[in-house]
Amino acid sequence: MATISNSTDSTGAQKQPLNLPTVKMGMARRAFAQRDYTGAEKLYLQVLQAEPLNLEANNAIASLYLIYNREDRARPFLETVVREDPGNFEASIKLAGVAHYFGQLQQTRQLLKPLVQASKDAIQLAQLATKARKTWQLDITEAALLRMLELEPTDARTYSTLGVLYGIKGNAQLAEQYYRKATALDPHCMHAHFNLSRLISHTPDSPDIVQMETLLRENSDALAPLARMFLFYGLGKAYEDIARYDEAMALYIDANRLEGGSKGYREDVAMAKFANIKQVLSKEFFLEHTPIGSPSNCPIFVVGMPRSGTSLVEQILASHSEVFGGGELDDMHTLSIRLEQGLAQQFPSGIDTVSREELRQLAQRYLTKTAALSGNAQRVVDKMPANFFYIGLITLLFPNAKIIHCRRCPEDTALSIFKHVFEGAHAYSHNLSTLGRYFREYLALMRHWHDALPFRIYDIAYEDLISNTGDEVRALLKFCDLSFEQQCLSFYTTRRAVDTVSAAQVRQPIYGSSVHGWKNFETQFATFQAALNSPAGSY
Repeated sequence: MATISNSTDSTGAQKQPLNLPTVKMGMARRAFAQRDYTGAEKLYLQVLQAEPLNLEANNAIASLYLIYNREDRARPFLETVVREDPGNFEASIKLAGVAHYFGQLQQTRQLLKPLVQASKDAIQLAQLATKARKTWQLDITEAALLRMLELEPTDARTYSTLGVLYGIKGNAQLAEQYYRKATALDPHCMHAHFNLSRLISHTPDSPDIVQMETLLRENSDALAPLARMFLFYGLGKAYEDIARYDEAMALYIDANRLEGGSKGYREDVAMAKFANIKQVLSKEFFLEHTPIGSPSNCPIFVVGMPRSGTSLVEQILASHSEVFGGGELDDMHTLSIRLEQGLAQQFPSGIDTVSREELRQLAQRYLTKTAALSGNAQRVVDKMPANFFYIGLITLLFPNAKIIHCRRCPEDTALSIFKHVFEGAHAYSHNLSTLGRYFREYLALMRHWHDALPFRIYDIAYEDLISNTGDEVRALLKFCDLSFEQQCLSFYTTRRAVDTVSAAQVRQPIYGSSVHGWKNFETQFATFQAALNSPAGSY
């Protein structure tokens, strides 16, 4: 073991030898805490050179690599920890996430399942439930949450979270039961009030409205900002149900102010991203660069603004016998980050220098992941709305993939975005002006893709799908090279987990009550419309 040589102090007494890895470990901890990740990496590697089985160093350097989305580098260090200490909760959770990233779902499950009983407290079980939900191990999520109730049987937030889980799994009755149990245990569990409000339709004499109004009147100022936000969104939805539109919008505005205040939206950065994509991935770029990824036609990408009908289109396609609905996969965003790191430039700058082999490897990694998720279904739907940013990358990687763009009335789309919680995403959406300008740039980017990649993208309008469902579904299936199947028209009977804010809606027959719903808020939406129609590039 490495040590620093002995020496004597000023009295001539012998000093104790210093353990060099221990010294380096302390320095590495400080560097990591100060976000000097380059320095921390160097120091941790020095520790591991002397002590390869130092579990803290292995775990820490893996965490460092995961910050940079380098799952490949993190993996061997996490495997060392789990091999030497099979009960290590932190390393097992991280390694499960890495395994899921590489499409190894069996290993993901093998790592997570034993933790339900091995976890020592409710905090660990909450982390486990979250990781299992993100990796689509919903039975493990349920088991972890039920175990939490064994430890803390009166915890209202756990009941509320179980309600969310049962909503994802399509059991609205059980979801409502758990939300009501949460509010009975703790009337101030605003998370449950909010989710219950989204699940049910209120009437003017609804006791749920009275309860939320009482909470607003008696406790609003004393509530934490997050709790107030959930209360405002929930009561706003209730008021909208009973046509008290002005009061509903006032609450939505207050809720968005609370939610957006912590997100620090940088509009200049967002506008630069739109501009950079159009400049780099131009029509001329695609005339000069032949797509060279994978010839697979397995992926079907459904893109568009949130709340534009993407979940509905996915549910229709996922009802086909040859199709698996993969939900909102973040792989395209992850691949763009990987390219940014390799090129040391903001995506997509420098993409013309990426080798053919690297593009093929990226495509294959995506296909491996989706095959593991889908059980090798013939076709897989990737319904990440924000993939409209990555249509150029999709084209390079999968020239035979289908791309479906969901369009909806901008005002209706914006209203639906404005009144929903997205748990940290869509920071642009909390102000009607920034939402309008973002929407303007999204529309401009889609026009750019249509010009640069003619006949590549299939547009489907939400309003047409509502009013002429049969013909629109048949045309959609034809574009995807899928035969017509009757169950695609009765999509709402398809039993599958749906983890989006549209989970309840896609399990109902087609309804048109939300078409032109923005007109109930026409006065307030003048702000959005002015921003939507403002000069291109202004903010």
